[in-house]
Amino acid sequence: MQTQSLKMWCLKGFIGALSTLSALSAEAHVVLTQKSAPVGGYFRAQFMVGHGCEGSATVAVQVDLPDGVPVARPQPKSGWTLSYETGPLAEPANVHGKMKTEGIRRVIWRGGPLPDEQYDEFTLLVFLAKPGEQRFRVLQTCETGQNDWAEAYSGSGPKPTFPAPLLTVTPAVEAAPVPTDDSGATHQHHHH
Repeated sequence: MQTQSLKMWCLKGFIGALSTLSALSAEAHVVLTQKSAPVGGYFRAQFMVGHGCEGSATVAVQVDLPDGVPVARPQPKSGWTLSYETGPLAEPANVHGKMKTEGIRRVIWRGGPLPDEQYDEFTLLVFLAKPGEQRFRVLQTCETGQNDWAEAYSGSGPKPTFPAPLLTVTPAVEAAPVPTDDSGATHQHHHH
């Protein structure tokens, strides 16, 4: 009985992964595999490159970080060299009690090549400092040509040819207030 439920759980997970993959590949753009995350914490941003440039293999992926993302830690990939550029932030950001005024602003993976008919993911661990829409410009360089995924798109109207990957950073969930009586003092229960 145990084996049967494990097989079913694995099958459900596989079917879920397949449906996610087919939904992402249907877009055939550079997209974030997860499209929303809460503010004030770290988020594993996976950029899925679904195809090359009009049949040409991908040889570089550059991700420019939006202002609301003050910290980025790129994940190395086998077969790709990693480089990054640092610079000043548009405004100082509080990251776990420390004020940051500069950080990684651009990450570039070079290598592959990633054939047009294959996909891969490029991952950054990022800190999300501000709620709202955060657009990541992704410049995909191929053996022939480039795709500049930089066009703003919020989900309504005609979709641009090269939409920038969009992450919706949700506001922090407020903790429930501690109940107080009319004097403003908190309730304390005394056990005798």
